Amino acid sequence: MKAGACRYDTEGYVTEHISQEEEAYAAGRLEKIRRQNRTKAELQAVLDGNEKPPRKPGRLKQ
Repeated sequence: MKAGACRYDTEGYVTEHISQEEEAYAAGRLEKIRRQNRTKAELQAVLDGNEKPPRKPGRLKQ
């Protein structure tokens, strides 16, 4: 979603415009979904035995 974009009704008429708040909310939801999908793919790869669990970035072995 982009702020200022038109929102249409079922007959194709412009009914309102997307607000900046809606754009920010949609971006946050997409990031959450992408993060969940990455985690799901990593876990599935481990369960399938295809790879080792990924290390957390920025963590050093001690």
